[in-house]
Amino acid sequence: MTPRIDTTPLVGEALNALRAATGLEGKAKPVPTGAREFVVAVKHKGTTWRFDATVRPWLTQAELGILKVEYAGRPALRRLLITRLVTPDHADQLRKMGLPFIDTHGNAFFDEKGLHVFVVGKGKGGGAGVPRGTLIQPGALKVLFAILCNPGLEGGTHQAIRDATGVGIGTINRLLQALEAERFLLKFKGGGRELHGKKELITTWTTAYPLRLRPKLLLGRFKAANDNWWREEEPVTYGAQWGGETGGYFLTNYLKLQNVTLYVDKMPTELIIKQRLHADPNGEIEILKRFWDFRLDLPRPDTVPPLLVYADLMATRDDRNIETATRIYETHIARFVGKT
Repeated sequence: MTPRIDTTPLVGEALNALRAATGLEGKAKPVPTGAREFVVAVKHKGTTWRFDATVRPWLTQAELGILKVEYAGRPALRRLLITRLVTPDHADQLRKMGLPFIDTHGNAFFDEKGLHVFVVGKGKGGGAGVPRGTLIQPGALKVLFAILCNPGLEGGTHQAIRDATGVGIGTINRLLQALEAERFLLKFKGGGRELHGKKELITTWTTAYPLRLRPKLLLGRFKAANDNWWREEEPVTYGAQWGGETGGYFLTNYLKLQNVTLYVDKMPTELIIKQRLHADPNGEIEILKRFWDFRLDLPRPDTVPPLLVYADLMATRDDRNIETATRIYETHIARFVGKT
């Protein structure tokens, strides 16, 4: 059972905003196979253009990375993105991708024969437009990460989830209630719970993590005298693991690094002294606080869970990082998604 999220009102609101801003008339018909998929017909001067539309309510940089991968894989289709708000920066990126869009504020982009539209700058808020729902609060993101990385943990006791996350029982309870309300969590009469819609939840987590939780974890940035210092180290010696591009490199042997990311239990002073790392707010080395308390049977014990590496890479604007993230998803994450 996959949760059905009714995005039809958002689509109608975006089409009304398109008409008000440009005079273009649009109609949408849901696609039965996808809760967020529609066929949209746009009419102008007697001509109709039809688009395979996808709804992404909350557009962020990570979500743009995901769209870029999907769009590159299906270039022959006439695609359309529908979302709540496209900021000027995101609009520019979508235009460079050649991906048409409309939002609920009247911002729009089309570049078809006889249909050339680019409206940008409407609507308040220069941020990413992420909802302030329970699922994306920092504490809830910690819990959701643990549940996604540990299949079956959602059926455990609140204390078991607390032991894996360090998050308070109140936050855990609110998250579980929100998951159940949005039909991501099924409760059985015997008291058990089962997570559904994992692919959707992974997208939600990947989108929200760089914005709502990651900035709070930064302990410091550094520069190194030796660019290859990380090749010589075993981070677990210092209670640390590689994330970001470094984690992507070790999980795929594919990525050429520009930045080094470490997740740590505490600041690795011994490592900093040994490798002569010096503090620099613009340094290529970032050290972040580990926010989970569970241990997994990982592909490599010196890297963080693949979902976190994936999120770190997708949050960048680097094509090679996004390609590496896709490999990590296919190799290490997709098998946990299953049919739900």
